[in-house]
Amino acid sequence: GNPIELCKGPLFFTLVMTACGLFLFMKEEGIYIMGCLGFGDGLAPLFGGYFPLYPYRTFPFGSGDYKTVSGSFGFLVSSFVGITVLRTIILSDGTSWNDLGKTFSISFVAAVVEGVSGWLDNIFIAGSVFLTLKWW
Repeated sequence: GNPIELCKGPLFFTLVMTACGLFLFMKEEGIYIMGCLGFGDGLAPLFGGYFPLYPYRTFPFGSGDYKTVSGSFGFLVSSFVGITVLRTIILSDGTSWNDLGKTFSISFVAAVVEGVSGWLDNIFIAGSVFLTLKWW
């Protein structure tokens, strides 16, 4: 691809993950952000590529960018699974029904944000997850 594309998604992903590792290590916010970006944003293109159902534009953040409903659904499912796995491994405090509801809600918010944010999705996902957790 075009080398300038490295200054978009992969660079922002690396910066967000570095910030999570430095400032949110072993904290709930870091677990949720890493679950959404590592699992959700990592697997969403696979779902959207293999099952390209209902493509839509990410206007106003990227009028030329297209995403699919199946990719957004894949983001939701894989974020939920990823956060649950990371919570179980890192926090090891047991998972209650309340935690699962919170995890699903935050995964849903992150999936909506990922669906409309275009190429800035890594920053917007991290910000929306962080703010949703602070509001929760």
